[in-house]
Amino acid sequence: MIPRIPINDCWLYLDNARIHKIRKVFGLFEEFNVNYFFSSPYSPDYNAIEFMFGYIKGAVKRYQHYQVVQAIKQVLKDLESRPELFRVWVDYAATNWQSNSL
Repeated sequence: MIPRIPINDCWLYLDNARIHKIRKVFGLFEEFNVNYFFSSPYSPDYNAIEFMFGYIKGAVKRYQHYQVVQAIKQVLKDLESRPELFRVWVDYAATNWQSNSL
């Protein structure tokens, strides 16, 4: 069973997409008493997925003797055996965000 968390104890983290900043969305936030905050302007240093994309691009180049699809499959297989990389990328992005937002 999923625990129910009171809405006042939750925060909605939004990127800076235009749709998130329209009046109707703000009206819904106010109507339902939703706490929210926006991310800082885009920076790949704050986005862990960028580290994964970089890793994949580098690995695909290493496997260039394969066709692209085979190379991506090989990279994903490599990543499966190294789950600690995901934690490193997330921690690095969070550390950058915290140090630059203070």
